[in-house]
Amino acid sequence: MNRKNQLAVVAGLLIGSLGYTLPAAGQTVYRAVDDLGNPAFTDRPEEYVAAEAFDIQAAAPKRKKIVQESVAAAGDNDDDNDIAAQIRADQAAEDEAADAAKQAQQADAQASNCTNATKRFEKYKSARRLYRQTDDGEREYLSDNEIDSARVEAKRSVDQWCGS
Repeated sequence: MNRKNQLAVVAGLLIGSLGYTLPAAGQTVYRAVDDLGNPAFTDRPEEYVAAEAFDIQAAAPKRKKIVQESVAAAGDNDDDNDIAAQIRADQAAEDEAADAAKQAQQADAQASNCTNATKRFEKYKSARRLYRQTDDGEREYLSDNEIDSARVEAKRSVDQWCGS
């Protein structure tokens, strides 16, 4: 919502709230002082011990004139709109640059993972024996079934990272 529309909405709300106070025009209002010494205004004098009465005379506002004056006071503010548009454009450019950097980083990670998975698969294909390291640092050689499972898993990693 631009500034002109915002001001029109605010003016409309002000005018609407004035409509609620207009019935009080020409009525008696009482001024009193509360227990803490603060001035208070009310239409119920029985709430205060010493309430001084006075009449309110208010003219009904010209709503259209108030709205026009509010909008005119705001002006078009083309400079403000241009600045806001430039800031939005700068933010969009920063977002695009961040997205491009993130995509490049993801592409680099994808390529690295593809390379590592391919090397591992080639190693597993050519090796006659495979082993895993035990907790005490010793080699434990895999059985033929375990080797086949490791080769299948290595191929799945290649398919996942390289997309083939």
